[in-house]
Amino acid sequence: MKKYIYILSLSSLLGLSGCSLDAFPGGDIITEDQKEDLLAKNPEKIEADINGLAANMIKLNTLELSKTRHFDFGYPAICMMFDSSSADMTAFTSGYNHFSSPQLFRDRSVTSYNSEVIWRMSYSIIKGANDVLTSIETLYEATDSNDKGAIKTLNYYKAQSLSYRAFSYMLLAQTFQFTYVGHEDAPSVPLILVPGDERNTDKRASVSDVYAVILDDLNISIELLKENSLPRGLDKSKVSLEVAYGLRARANLIMNKWEDAAKDAKAAQIGFIPYSLKEVSQPTFNSAASKSWMWANMITKDTNAGGSNIINWPSHLCSMAGGAYTTMVGAYRSINLPLWKSIPESDIRKQWWLDEDTHSVLVDDMLIDSEPIAEAYGWEPLVNVKFHAFENIPGNSVKASDWPIMRVEEMIFIEAEALAMSGDIQGAKSLLTDFIKANRNPEYTCKATTAVEMQDEIWYQRRLELWGEGFSLFDTLRLKKPIERIVKNEEGKFETSFPSSAQYNVKAEDQILIYMLPEKEIEGNPLLESSDNNPSGIVPQPAKLEK
Repeated sequence: MKKYIYILSLSSLLGLSGCSLDAFPGGDIITEDQKEDLLAKNPEKIEADINGLAANMIKLNTLELSKTRHFDFGYPAICMMFDSSSADMTAFTSGYNHFSSPQLFRDRSVTSYNSEVIWRMSYSIIKGANDVLTSIETLYEATDSNDKGAIKTLNYYKAQSLSYRAFSYMLLAQTFQFTYVGHEDAPSVPLILVPGDERNTDKRASVSDVYAVILDDLNISIELLKENSLPRGLDKSKVSLEVAYGLRARANLIMNKWEDAAKDAKAAQIGFIPYSLKEVSQPTFNSAASKSWMWANMITKDTNAGGSNIINWPSHLCSMAGGAYTTMVGAYRSINLPLWKSIPESDIRKQWWLDEDTHSVLVDDMLIDSEPIAEAYGWEPLVNVKFHAFENIPGNSVKASDWPIMRVEEMIFIEAEALAMSGDIQGAKSLLTDFIKANRNPEYTCKATTAVEMQDEIWYQRRLELWGEGFSLFDTLRLKKPIERIVKNEEGKFETSFPSSAQYNVKAEDQILIYMLPEKEIEGNPLLESSDNNPSGIVPQPAKLEK
């Protein structure tokens, strides 16, 4: 019987082999009265548990410490951890930068709070999904097969649970082990599924075994959603058929299943429209209402992530939110100079960050109390102005902005890369060119002529388009690229805008790039020993650059 002591309370542990549907997920036996009560419930009541999966993604104080750590606010914070580890996002490394630890690669230890946040959030979602799946199987038995409405609702909720579980395992697999290709047999993470599932294991399952579960979950989810979709309305925390296709496209891309990735990514785009050139010519990326957003963390003034004044993503990432870590103490997130300089002047995305004179057409006319916003907030060169404040009000101290988990632009990039790598280079080039010319850079020309060149060009476009949204570290790992924060320019001089303590490059697949399993998991899991953990990586040391 599994003992995730530090993740779950003893009364809610998830049972493994030997358990059945006559047991609660913790292994406690269900009495006949309790079973009758469960079976009497209307299937729609499971919706509260489904909503709980989404709520776990934006939970404040996942660590359950007496004093909340200001990087502990769920999935948006995890995205910032990953991007802070990249070559593309910079910030100063003082105490007010609550993501300095991943920026300096000092959070890859067994005692890392960041590692624990990722682990806790993911397994709490997995546990919730397993609980729903267990209840649904029992409700199937109790539901009249002629009650098509009830069956459809149960199938829809099953698809939601499987999709959330697949997402969580994909997150864990990419965090705690290197990418799929070349590491199929490497140890990944424990597989905790519903009671009686023969794939359950408290040990670290192999990378290939984890991805097999991910694909199985998504295959079932997609088939269920084809026939049992329910309208989402404005609540994009629910998984639609297109989102499930998008998740499977991500998995197939990681596994280099190119043809499958291209098909899924194309199917995922149905009904969604990329941000237009006009829309991204001003700060935005703060509302799930956009037709670009496929899946989102829905954040309101009443949720933990929106209700906290400074422990939320706008406080750390939005350069125009009032009363934030950014605008109060200058803990801005900026782009690395070499990457910014590489962006053509004709590309609107160059304006997503301030130039050397702190100008951008996106914000040059924006005022705070009759003062130019750049002066009012003390902006410096390369500060991002991509993400707008809540309700597009400069200086808004309310921080209930939604968070994008999946945008249609990502699907376009996946389809293009998969087409190129499966041999259709011209198709990939046309798809990429059409998107960039119409929506980002009217003067764009793709010069790639080989599959690998196309893959690199698409990676470059992903670095620009998805900057700040949590993709950079996983892209680096998937493509087996180095982290290059210091780049030699055409004059032979080194360029970087990282602070001196973070000025270094990291070779591809360096051990420091992936996280170690949390110490509390090793201590609380009787089938894991310290020797089962990932090796400890060597924290990189700053380079001595010529001034």
